[in-house]
Amino acid sequence: MGCYNCIVMTHFRLTLFTCLCGLIAKPSFSQVPSNLVLDVRLFEARSTEIDFKAMESLRFSISTDSEAISHEQWLAMIANQAPDAFLAALSKETISVKSGKATWNYRHRSRQFTLDFNFRNYTDHGVFSLTMNGKLKRGNSVLETLSDNIELSLGRTFVFSNRDLEISIPNYISHFRDYEDIAHRAELFELLQPYNLFLVIALTPRLVEKGDLVVPMLLEIPNNTELPAIESPWGIVLQGTVILEFFVDRDGAPYNPHIMRSTVPELNPRLLYAITNLRFPYATGSWAQLVLDVTTKH
Repeated sequence: MGCYNCIVMTHFRLTLFTCLCGLIAKPSFSQVPSNLVLDVRLFEARSTEIDFKAMESLRFSISTDSEAISHEQWLAMIANQAPDAFLAALSKETISVKSGKATWNYRHRSRQFTLDFNFRNYTDHGVFSLTMNGKLKRGNSVLETLSDNIELSLGRTFVFSNRDLEISIPNYISHFRDYEDIAHRAELFELLQPYNLFLVIALTPRLVEKGDLVVPMLLEIPNNTELPAIESPWGIVLQGTVILEFFVDRDGAPYNPHIMRSTVPELNPRLLYAITNLRFPYATGSWAQLVLDVTTKH
């Protein structure tokens, strides 16, 4: 009888242990929320170091939903990981997630850089797995591919780069720069030749409510106002387009501007500073967008 009781108790304990392990090991999965969006930020990092190890396995996560972070703070966070690199923002876009899938597409003439995201294993705690597949394309031809498996969390931003995101100078110029003049394009190519260049991606998942995603008000530089002429920091002609978005405060001044797209990243800091002197009194209280076409002096 004692033996029988011992067997029963042992069986009971094993059953209880198995149940508890099941509760601990198997999180509660649910469908990906229909109001999930993904902020995709693209940066460039370049360095003359032959062995640019900081970028080969760059992976870190920060506690932020991305909305309150300034342009300078984004660069500073990456600079902590790659202190000797030139860093600049190339693009920022918010994309919707539908049925657990989303696609980000950076298009530049006949060139494209696309990222396909597949969300899965979403938990009630706002953590989920993500499969990412990317392509660098010229027309219908695929030049480079990349893939990665990432864990994302609501309220956090994941920043990464690796060897798959190293980009050649010709592909970088073709996909991310604007040059109508072949001679000026050749000058930029020669200037960038000594550099190793990596793309850096930052991903921020967010849940949005109806009305959170606002279409920005399109602004123009006020009449009788001109931005000061900008000299090239490199001694060659730099030309391109910079799209900025910002909140217009009660005085009509741009507040916390962000680079949404830039094909002349060397000028980002100067343009961010230059627009602080502009005033848009008719747009106070609005989220706004300003498109600047820029050509530097020599």
